[in-house]
Amino acid sequence: MSSTHTPRIVLSLVGDGPVPRTWSSSCHLRVGRLPELEIALDDMSVSRIHAEVLLDDGGWVVRDKGSSNGTSLNGVRIGRTAQPVRQGDVIRTGNLAFKIEHLQVRPVVVRVGQQTVPRVHPVLVVSLGCGCRSLRSMVAIQSNR
Repeated sequence: MSSTHTPRIVLSLVGDGPVPRTWSSSCHLRVGRLPELEIALDDMSVSRIHAEVLLDDGGWVVRDKGSSNGTSLNGVRIGRTAQPVRQGDVIRTGNLAFKIEHLQVRPVVVRVGQQTVPRVHPVLVVSLGCGCRSLRSMVAIQSNR
């Protein structure tokens, strides 16, 4: 699989001074004070295991891990239920904020009969359940782009 198809997320610490701190992953980033976490922070406003950003079936998500000071996404406090994230979003854990600098998800492939249509956006696949369009018309719309 080429790097253009590998899922990846890059987070940077907002306001970290002259040398920015960034972290990247192709599967998950756990945030907290514990040294074994992918993003280990020496800040008492952050819980030992505060939050995690991970790739699930629908794309990249963030969720709080039961922290004392909470986790917010773009200024809205979130709980333990995974919330989807997009490039440019800001995740706050305690007093520290992270910006999602880069986000890439797995391409989705739809097979209709003998034809395979690559890189159908996951949002289009989800919208098939609404009954607005048939699978064939959705694939035709995507393949014309």
